[in-house]
Amino acid sequence: MIDLAKEHSGDCKKLHKKERLISLTMYAALLIVWSYVFFSKFDITLYRQYFQIPLTMVFGSFLGGFTCEGGGAVAFPIFTKLLHISPAVTRDFSFAIQSIGMSFASITILLRKIRIEMNVILYAVMGGIAGIIIGTYTVSPYLSSPQVKLIFTMVITSFGVALFLKNYIFRGKECDQICNFTVRDSVIISCVGVIGGVFSSIIGTGIHFITFSFVTLFYRLNEKVATPTSILIMAADSIFGFIFRKFIYNEFSDQAIVFWVLCIPVVALFAPLGAIACSKVSRSFIVKVLLFLISIEFISTLYIFKFNLNTICLSLLVIFVSMVIYLILIRISGIYALEMERLKC
Repeated sequence: MIDLAKEHSGDCKKLHKKERLISLTMYAALLIVWSYVFFSKFDITLYRQYFQIPLTMVFGSFLGGFTCEGGGAVAFPIFTKLLHISPAVTRDFSFAIQSIGMSFASITILLRKIRIEMNVILYAVMGGIAGIIIGTYTVSPYLSSPQVKLIFTMVITSFGVALFLKNYIFRGKECDQICNFTVRDSVIISCVGVIGGVFSSIIGTGIHFITFSFVTLFYRLNEKVATPTSILIMAADSIFGFIFRKFIYNEFSDQAIVFWVLCIPVVALFAPLGAIACSKVSRSFIVKVLLFLISIEFISTLYIFKFNLNTICLSLLVIFVSMVIYLILIRISGIYALEMERLKC
């Protein structure tokens, strides 16, 4: 027994050593390419001019790797409320920066063999791609900046309320995987991906915490599995969103590119560190961190935002619809749990 334990410990050390070597090699290669591009195309004084941007992303990228919110979801309220950067620029920046930060976090997750739900990733990403295209042409161009800010706050707040209810009121048994995954499940998750993709087309982020909320509420998937799963989803859809808006839709902010270049070395380092930290803490701690961040977002909106009759009605409508959907999911999840128990999954 002792020999087996020592052998397992030795295998883990070899795995972590290999993972560190690959991660450091990739980071070093990124820094070399970044340094060449930055010093040939940009000026180092940009850091003095926009020091708040990379500083924000130190925390944003770490929390993006640590929780299901993503770096863009952390950056969005700070950029739009404190730094007074337009939602359009912030959206483009979110797509661009998450294509780096979430990708490096995803590589770390895969190298460390952290548990993920591959079926959710596959169908949510496909749905998200469709949603980004649909939202870019049919929704995003028709929303004003105040509406975008408000929709973001209200949707993420309703998610926070549902997360609280699920973890502290309607408690149930968690599972580490979705058993007996069927065609019905693939269709459902693809539709959730489309909704998340439309939301991402508006603010540059969102599919990951919408998918996260669905799989934790409906399938009762453990947050420690749902979080890395949502990170891989956001990485894939951010890469697509960046390429789509930059090279196909041909509408990408030049200022967002500058911010992106300044933050690349930061997010490529701190997002993987957040993913590693996530794998080492309890699911209850992840939930508490999420609820804390969502509370700050909601309170700051109430303090800063200037409400009128239209925005009040929009806020109440978004919260009501979101809450109804989340509560229905919580209710249905009980039926799903009984079905899984019957199948002895």
